[in-house]
Amino acid sequence: MQDVESLVAEFVTNVDQIASTLIEGFGLLHTGAVDHLNTPLLRWLDFRLRFINPLPRQIHRSDRFPKALDAAAAQALRTIEARITQGEDINLHQGAGLTDFDTSGKKRAVRTDLLWAEWGIHHLHLDLAPHPKRPYFSKRADFLLFAVFGFDYALFIDVLPHRGDDLLFSREELVRVVVRNWPMLLDPFQLKGVLASNPEFTDEQRHELRRSGMDAPLIIDGKTYFAPGGGVTTASTAGRVTESMFRLRRNLRDLAQRVLEPSGEFLAAVPEHNRARSHFALSLSPRGIVILERETNLGWTLPDAKGDGTDSVFAEVSNCLTPAWVKDALLTAHEPSAKAGSDIASDPLVNVQPAPPL
Repeated sequence: MQDVESLVAEFVTNVDQIASTLIEGFGLLHTGAVDHLNTPLLRWLDFRLRFINPLPRQIHRSDRFPKALDAAAAQALRTIEARITQGEDINLHQGAGLTDFDTSGKKRAVRTDLLWAEWGIHHLHLDLAPHPKRPYFSKRADFLLFAVFGFDYALFIDVLPHRGDDLLFSREELVRVVVRNWPMLLDPFQLKGVLASNPEFTDEQRHELRRSGMDAPLIIDGKTYFAPGGGVTTASTAGRVTESMFRLRRNLRDLAQRVLEPSGEFLAAVPEHNRARSHFALSLSPRGIVILERETNLGWTLPDAKGDGTDSVFAEVSNCLTPAWVKDALLTAHEPSAKAGSDIASDPLVNVQPAPPL
C-alpha cells in the first residue's frame, strides 16, 4: 500500500497527465520548447485562469462611457453585454492568443497575456464576424473592450482603437480609470508605508520591463500599488498561475493524507483482502476529476466548488483543474459514445460515488 509521500508523487504525476489530456482536448499550443517551462500543468492553468467563466455578471461602466463607436463595434459591444449578463461564453472575443500563447514557448512576449498577468485586465475584440481561420474566435477588431471580470461582476474600463498605439496594453491610464471608479478594487494591492518614487515609470519603460519579466510599481495619486493581476514572473509567465500551482500541490498533499486515513472512507470502501495492494490515483473522467483505486476500480468524483469560502480540499482540487465549464465540455465530448448506448459503461470507472465531505 502507498504511503503519503508515494501517493503525493502519484498525484503530481497524475495531474500532469490530466493537464496533458486537457491541453490536447482544448487544442492549446504547447511546444515544450523551454525545458524548465514545459510542465503541462503550467500550460493548462494559464489557459484555465485566463478563460472567463461563463457566469451571469452585473456590468459596471467607468466614467469613460458612453463611447462613440461605429455601428459594427457598437453592435458587438451590445451583444457582449447581453452575453455577460446572461452568463454566456464571451471567450471567443479574447482572440486566438487564448489558445496560442504558449507558456513553454521560446518567445517571452507570447507566453501569456501580459496585460492580464500584471494588471488582471482582459481585452475583448468588438467584432461579431468569425476569425477567417479560427472559426470559434471572432476576428481581430478595430476596437477593443478593456475589462476586469470578478465572480459576479464585469467592470468596463474603456473601449480603445486596436491599432496605432504600440503601448496600448501598457498604458497606466487603464489602471488609473479603475482606481478612479472602483478604488476598493486596488486596496488589497496598496503597499502601505511605501513612499512614491520620483520619477515615475513611463508607459514605454513599463512595456519593456513587462516583456523582460519584471513588474513596475504603480504610483497613482501618491499611493504605490503592486501588480493587481498578480504580476509577471522572471520567465514572463503569470505569477497567479505559479501561485495556483503551489496551492494545488499543497492540496494534493492534504488529499493524500485524507485518502490514506486508516479509518477514513476511502480505505474502508476497499475490501480488506485488497487493502495491502490498494493503489490510489487521480483520473480524468467525463464527470471531472476522480480519485481512483486501481485494484477494485472504485472511484470517487470530486465535487464542484461553491466559491463561498467553505469549499473542501476535494472541491478546490476539482475547481483548479476542471471547473464547471471544463466539465461541461468533457460531458459534451462524451455524448456521442453515451448516445450510442454506452453511457456509464464507457466511463473508465465501475463504481463511482461522490467524494466524502470533510
